[in-house]
Amino acid sequence: MGSSESNCGFRVIDVNPTSPAHQAGLISYLDFIVYANGIRLQQDGPLQNIISKSIRCKVFLKVFNILDQAFREIIVTPRNDWGGEGLLGATLRWEDWTEIPSLRIIEVFPNSLASELGLVENTDFILGTADETLNSLSRLEGILRHYEEATLFVYNSEIGEVRKIHVKNPEKKSLGCGVGEGVFHALDKAKIEALKKEKSEAKQEKPEEKKEDVIVTVPQQKPKDENIPPPPPPKAETHNIEKKPESSGVIKLLPPPSIYDLNDEKAGFQTNILKSKYIIQ
Repeated sequence: MGSSESNCGFRVIDVNPTSPAHQAGLISYLDFIVYANGIRLQQDGPLQNIISKSIRCKVFLKVFNILDQAFREIIVTPRNDWGGEGLLGATLRWEDWTEIPSLRIIEVFPNSLASELGLVENTDFILGTADETLNSLSRLEGILRHYEEATLFVYNSEIGEVRKIHVKNPEKKSLGCGVGEGVFHALDKAKIEALKKEKSEAKQEKPEEKKEDVIVTVPQQKPKDENIPPPPPPKAETHNIEKKPESSGVIKLLPPPSIYDLNDEKAGFQTNILKSKYIIQ
């Protein structure tokens, strides 16, 4: 094994959702499969044989992540019934992991192809295509000039994920964005963390804009002189008092009894003068 082979492995290019590779946690473009069941892999080595003979069986993989610059171990179970092509559901390519992608979006121009594709300035890194890893701006421009359609793999440092961007460019025009290349713009975890810290500090140091108080003056209107009658006085409380009937001033004379009172005991008549009664009502 030469010195170049010591830094090589199978780069995970595309990972299909719900596939065994996705369930195992393999990360598109950032992970390299270096060992399988304890065997150091070669370009024409035993990986395909190990996978094909391990359907529904656990395969122990040792994976190198170029962002973390560290190895980790994962378990994958190859299957032929997961609903897609292949036993892993991932495309692999033999590459050197020391060749770090170094294309970063610096500026996105308005009404450009980059703007339509949703590229984000300062936090998006172009990693490559399904066929090759991109490390130079000239190669990226060459792909856009020669192909009407292409798929770019882009890593966003803000959310920490890789996404696929499908480019449809029948006019074969440029992306319309500023791209930085070289070591300073390489996909490096320490630099990404430094950029995040710098952005956070700049946001904290930025003084808040003082909002001016808006004073609204409402002119006071003169009251109109209107002949408004005063309110009626409150009604006096009434009580149900039983009134005695007033005298009408009419004297009613009751007819006197007969002045002649017949007395059976005595013979004849005896006059008995009775006084009339006067009642004033």
